[in-house]
Amino acid sequence: MSDSPNADAAPAKRGRGRPLSWTADVDAVIRRMSGAGYSDAEIAKHIERPISSVFDRRRALGLHANKGMRRQLCRLNLRRALVPT
Repeated sequence: MSDSPNADAAPAKRGRGRPLSWTADVDAVIRRMSGAGYSDAEIAKHIERPISSVFDRRRALGLHANKGMRRQLCRLNLRRALVPT
């Protein structure tokens, strides 16, 4: 019997360079969180995936981008600062 592991014996673990699989459960989390107004960064942190992957998957699912609360507040503060007095 050889010491090399059988590739069919167990599911492969994630490793460097191996793409992550998108399951229906993860898609459901992305849909739910995106619908609730969470940003890609917040979703990525929750599901432990890179932000760029969440961005690409959200677009593939046909979901619109949500601006994070910090970004929305920055834009509001900028608008307030630019209002002539």
